[in-house]
Amino acid sequence: MTNLLILQARMTSTRLPGKVLMKLGKLSVMEWMFRFGKGISLIDKICVATPYGDAHKEIHEISKKCGIPVIEGPEQDVLRRFAIAARHFNANNILRVTTDCPFADAEICNLVIKAMIDGAYDYACNNMPPSFPHGLDCEVFTRETLELADKFATEAYDREHVTPWIRRNEDFRKFNKEGPGGEYVKWRVTLDTPKDFEMLTVIEAELGGRAPSFEMLNDILINKPNILEINSESQQR
Repeated sequence: MTNLLILQARMTSTRLPGKVLMKLGKLSVMEWMFRFGKGISLIDKICVATPYGDAHKEIHEISKKCGIPVIEGPEQDVLRRFAIAARHFNANNILRVTTDCPFADAEICNLVIKAMIDGAYDYACNNMPPSFPHGLDCEVFTRETLELADKFATEAYDREHVTPWIRRNEDFRKFNKEGPGGEYVKWRVTLDTPKDFEMLTVIEAELGGRAPSFEMLNDILINKPNILEINSESQQR
């Protein structure tokens, strides 16, 4: 069985172009994501799924430097990009995490993967509905589920965001890993705006270069709640 982590990344973000190469401490956001991926014990392979074209060559360069393969696909049809990557590696299960989540928690991902495999689910996540801070989201689905989505999802929104068709489809067996909920759902530990970057930079200084976990982030932000105010006006699209 092959469990594949696909990190979707592009240089042409509309709100913060090039954000995946921005530095948080000594590491770029992409390097934080690679370290996170290597910390997920149930993951066998990691790849980056990026759009076709020279605009994204810097993603190829940093991925190659870190020993992570890159798979190309359509920019707007991210669902097809995932299908191409899954076929290339003959993956059985696919973990999806976006590369604007540099402080994602590897152990939460392990729990979601294990729950899906042990329960023979088609799809599992930790945000249906959201109950963890935004930026700790993850989704895992079987290869068969991905192939069905690629075959039958027709709406542009479903193809750009990969999993909405799966999440709506009542024929799939689904599992949701519940988090603490409450005020935690309002926390943004993700990178989509300059204010997000400012906040993440402050958190990185508190981490001191350590690989983060939800517990570590919680300790930092509970003890220094003013950090949460930095990007409190940012909105998830």
